[in-house]
Amino acid sequence: SREGAVDGWRDVIGPTDPEKAKEEAPTSLRAQFGADVLKNAVHGASNKDEAEKKIKEVFGEISFNDDGTAQVTGGTAESDKPQAEPTEQAVVRDAPSPAAEV
Repeated sequence: SREGAVDGWRDVIGPTDPEKAKEEAPTSLRAQFGADVLKNAVHGASNKDEAEKKIKEVFGEISFNDDGTAQVTGGTAESDKPQAEPTEQAVVRDAPSPAAEV
């Protein structure tokens, strides 16, 4: 619910292309963990409306309160639908502890 949360998150994750992120934002998540444009480590909505749409895809029908909190209002989330078996195994890379960077 903080002001500028979408822009703040996009600063943390960096540019969509990990190669560009390595040049422009080398400490960003995509620079450190992204493999390519399709496997760029994280997703970030470009604006509030897109963020709400993606949140509803994952969590189902919810309503957003003025203070930024959310309430489930019904419906079915995409995550509740049967999913295909994964075709590849996720790779976990060593990451610096967030506490170490504070």
